Amino acid sequence: MNRDNKKDNRFRSYLLILMLLACSRGEALGAQDRQALHGMRTLATRAAVNALLYYNLNGTPYEAENIEVSTRELERLHEMATQVGDASLIEQVRRFDNAVVELKHLPQSIADARQVQAAYTRWLPAVVEGYSNLERLLTEHYDAAPDPGKMQDELHELSQNIGQMLISYQLASFPNFGGDLWILDDQALASLDSSIERHFAELSARGHDLSTTLNAPQRDYHFVRPRLLEPSRHWAPNAVALYLMKAMTALDDEVRRLGTRSR
Repeated sequence: MNRDNKKDNRFRSYLLILMLLACSRGEALGAQDRQALHGMRTLATRAAVNALLYYNLNGTPYEAENIEVSTRELERLHEMATQVGDASLIEQVRRFDNAVVELKHLPQSIADARQVQAAYTRWLPAVVEGYSNLERLLTEHYDAAPDPGKMQDELHELSQNIGQMLISYQLASFPNFGGDLWILDDQALASLDSSIERHFAELSARGHDLSTTLNAPQRDYHFVRPRLLEPSRHWAPNAVALYLMKAMTALDDEVRRLGTRSR
């Protein structure tokens, strides 16, 4: 009887340890949810922007690197959506990916573009709609996930705002797109810019280390800011994408660094 009781006690202790480990693992995964979901938002922005850059005749079109980056980011999005395990998210990534693939119906070289009138208004809206729906769904998941901390949230919001500015500029710079629905008007553009500037100022005031870290992304944003606010039709989609994506990457890297330091 004593031997059976000891076995039962050991078994209960073993179960308790497993439960504690499972809870601990769940809390760790929960703390990383917002980081992963925001990472997916950045990937979606990069995928959309690089696909647009590949076809944008007002920039440097048909550079293989752009479509390769877009394809790579979409593959990563599929992987991460599968890891999250949400059926609606997996489906939305699939729709976005399919819309990008359908751009194959557009001219694939400058020579082809000169010979035919490209049906941008037919194929591009599906890409932008797919991206917008995915970004909206990811934000809903992000808002519902455990909060990692105010500073991390503010850095994520700043990164996302810069991404919205970038997407709007790319669409506005695209010839014969006609997708005014997704392009920020002057008032919305000024409001978003004010939010970005305020976030930079408030975060920089938090301390010397963070202020130093923010110098580079803020400098990148300010370098292209005049083009964002007053493009005057002198479009530079490739340059704007380069600097704004650098800024987003720096902000996302800082959030990861803060998360690593806090553990």
